[in-house]
Amino acid sequence: MGTLGRTLSLCMIVKNEEKSLEKCLASVREIADEIIITDTGSTDKTVDVAKRFNASVFHFKWNNNFAEARNFSLKHCTSDFILYLDADEVLSEESIPKIKKILDSDKVNAFRCRIKNIDDFSGRINFGTYCRLFPNVKGIEFQGRVHEQIEYSLKEANVEIIDSDIEIIHHGYNINDKGKARKAERNLPLLLEEFESAPSSYYAYQLGLTYSILEDYKSAETYFNYAYKSESLADDYKLYSLQFLINFALKRKDYVSAKKLSEDIFEFNITHPSVFYIVSKVYSVLGDYEKALMFCSTAYEMNSTPFSERKMNLVFERLNDEEIIYYGIHTSLIAKSEKYFSFFTHKLKTDLGKYEIAEILTGLKWQKKLSRSQINILLNECSKYALDSLMLLIQNYEYINDFPHLLPGLYERFPENSSLLLAFAEYLVSKGDFLTPVNLLENRLEDFKNNPALSFYLISLYVKLNMMDKLEIPLTFLEKNFANDPEVFNGLQKINNELFQTT
Repeated sequence: MGTLGRTLSLCMIVKNEEKSLEKCLASVREIADEIIITDTGSTDKTVDVAKRFNASVFHFKWNNNFAEARNFSLKHCTSDFILYLDADEVLSEESIPKIKKILDSDKVNAFRCRIKNIDDFSGRINFGTYCRLFPNVKGIEFQGRVHEQIEYSLKEANVEIIDSDIEIIHHGYNINDKGKARKAERNLPLLLEEFESAPSSYYAYQLGLTYSILEDYKSAETYFNYAYKSESLADDYKLYSLQFLINFALKRKDYVSAKKLSEDIFEFNITHPSVFYIVSKVYSVLGDYEKALMFCSTAYEMNSTPFSERKMNLVFERLNDEEIIYYGIHTSLIAKSEKYFSFFTHKLKTDLGKYEIAEILTGLKWQKKLSRSQINILLNECSKYALDSLMLLIQNYEYINDFPHLLPGLYERFPENSSLLLAFAEYLVSKGDFLTPVNLLENRLEDFKNNPALSFYLISLYVKLNMMDKLEIPLTFLEKNFANDPEVFNGLQKINNELFQTT
């Protein structure tokens, strides 16, 4: 309760959240005058956790409609203001005095809060801006079966919505790709039903995101195009739609479309490092490395801007600094740019404190013989983002045979990297071992449906070992997973002409 006597209700809907609910409720205990929790069918100890915090618990039969569940919960709130959270969220400690200040004032506004989405798996942090704190005004309600919104209702009630620096930390997507896919599969039918009943650019955007997580890029592209071309959609959502469209064009090697979309993106006022990063990748595949490196360095500098100095975006993605730096190093090696190689290795030292790794990469570049301690540092401290640069440098390193444990050690640490697997296989073959790489590639093909090079290399080994009866496996794999890739098609045609055509 504020000094003016204004009170705050925490309003939630939950189901089977015993593992995360306690942290959520503890984060607001100091400011919540009442806790209203609507349970939609928990079978664990969620309700018990809620009652330990003196929450008022109500029950709602789940009907596949998040808005209706939230509105049921809203009806039980009796305080002057309402804050709504999900169980996998916590209110940041710094936000408590900010909410107290609002309660102590005579403001009757609603407040947009910054949602910080943690994702340790990608190393990126996504931010979204949503109205989470608002006055308890009669008649307000959420709308939408999923990704439900309160803003439309607040505007209809003539409640002004203003930005705030209140921060809510969301851990719900701090899960691996399979976990994200399960959530996307849960949301997809609800999103489709919502879009079919009332088509909107915002739900088209959400459908694009959902299909992207599910790796249905064709459907994702359809909805992102709808979102991007809408006049009503906010620019931040349009920008992110464009970034996905550029990425899809790159995936299918449609570089003409990727370049056109990259030019379109600069019609917006850009404050997103991710925009410059994806445009850098476009110019890299086009072979314009000077532009690619310029955009990459811009992305890095923009990414380093303190959050307090940024304007509040509806969506914002803070990239992983290591990812940008190592991409810059890799591109500078391809471009043979001393200027940008020095720029990015300097950032690696000064900004990330990876002085020894930077020195090792420089030593590999200039063909200096590394010490065994340096090799051990590389094996133990090398980041997954460094692998593309490292593979490029090792490929031409004249002392590679002096360190026979380097590639096996790296592969043991990063078995998910297809370029490393290929380099390791090539290294074994150079040592006269053909059967080990054959077994490795046969067992791992299904893990790398985005890299046809592994299948082509396996085919070359089969031919060399006269194992022609096994060719059907990699050939079928290529035809199934890369049917629309012109380079793969040409490669298959060449194999067909050379191995199977009779004269």
